[in-house]
Amino acid sequence: LRQQASANEVLGFRGTAPEQFHQKGFVLDRPTDVELYVIGEAGEDAEFDSGWIINAVTREKVWKFTWRDSSPAGGADKNRVIWQTRKLPAGRYAAFYATDNSHDLSEWNSPPPHDPEFWGMSIRIADAQARASAKTFDYEHVPQSAALVSLKGIGDREARRQGFTLNRPMDVR
Repeated sequence: LRQQASANEVLGFRGTAPEQFHQKGFVLDRPTDVELYVIGEAGEDAEFDSGWIINAVTREKVWKFTWRDSSPAGGADKNRVIWQTRKLPAGRYAAFYATDNSHDLSEWNSPPPHDPEFWGMSIRIADAQARASAKTFDYEHVPQSAALVSLKGIGDREARRQGFTLNRPMDVR
């Protein structure tokens, strides 16, 4: 069953370690039924190991893993699963999956879900023609070429700074 499901996968993220953050873009050239299979951790008030999809052009959130929309995944009450199909219009999208600092696939802190090896997010397209035309790309929230300042890879007890100058008033993020 897992092999069959993976065969239709356009992209998949596995939450195999604490504090992971996955992101990948995908393009649909026509309205497409997209199957989402997500196993994560959520409570009524918040999501902890979770996935979401945005429109990569407008940055509008088009789908999010939530406790309300999910079902029990087995094991601990916080283990939740979503297996649903959504029709997405043609366009560019970015998918994300993140785990918190308490997730560890090799050492569960509470009873695991029924399908622990699939902890994460899978995006599948059953229609062979639509799947063949779907393309993935490396998504960057802010392309490196557009960054005024980029401070990355900073470790514990480490500080860095970098100045910049604006020639006119402008909005920055």
